[in-house]
Amino acid sequence: MSLVGHVQGADWIGGNERYHILKQIVIDTLAEDLKAIAVGEQKIVFGGELGVGYLYDVSKDKLITMHGHFAEITQIETNKGGYILTASRDFSVRLWDATYGIQLYLFLDINC
Repeated sequence: MSLVGHVQGADWIGGNERYHILKQIVIDTLAEDLKAIAVGEQKIVFGGELGVGYLYDVSKDKLITMHGHFAEITQIETNKGGYILTASRDFSVRLWDATYGIQLYLFLDINC
């Protein structure tokens, strides 16, 4: 079964329970321990311990890998404007396009 089948099957589950189910589905699929997740309209964004982001488009059943961070992704935020923000233990925040998973901007903490 594809990721979309699992996700649609979990639609009735709310809140924290849904988060844990989605996280386990992706861990099983990607074989990586995920550290952050954001669920938006038809898109789910995951961040892993290896610094890789995953953008899953539910409507297209397509998984896009977002490379850029060099350490664990600790937080992800999405918005309806089509952007994703990821924060990492590499002291950076990155702005991504939510359609193609392309990095648009890099914010660095130069005081670390």
